[in-house]
Amino acid sequence: MSPNVRRAPSKAPPSRKRADWTPSFLKHRTLMAAEAVLVVALLRGVMEDWVKASDLPGYGKVLFLMGGTIGLLGGLYWVIESITSSGVERTHALLKTFSLPYLAVHGIVFTVLFFVYAHQHHIHVW
Repeated sequence: MSPNVRRAPSKAPPSRKRADWTPSFLKHRTLMAAEAVLVVALLRGVMEDWVKASDLPGYGKVLFLMGGTIGLLGGLYWVIESITSSGVERTHALLKTFSLPYLAVHGIVFTVLFFVYAHQHHIHVW
């Protein structure tokens, strides 16, 4: 018996590397995660404005803001995971019905978020 044991050839197909020109920060999942972060931050800003205008005492406002921040940011991971894991397949299927590439769709979403942020913070962009 020889110490060199022969192995049967692998039946798995050879792995192919994707020829993708897109840098990692422009990948679909990364862009969806960034959009989710921006939406959660918008919700946090709306919550802050609502709490500041409420009739709660000062300590109540601070505690509510702290709890809301923990709730929103703690839930952020769950939101990002649920959006990116289940949303990628649905979004890809939806994007196939249009002739726009996904970068164009994300560009539109970021543009809308830009104007929503400007409106929320009362900043005139022109």
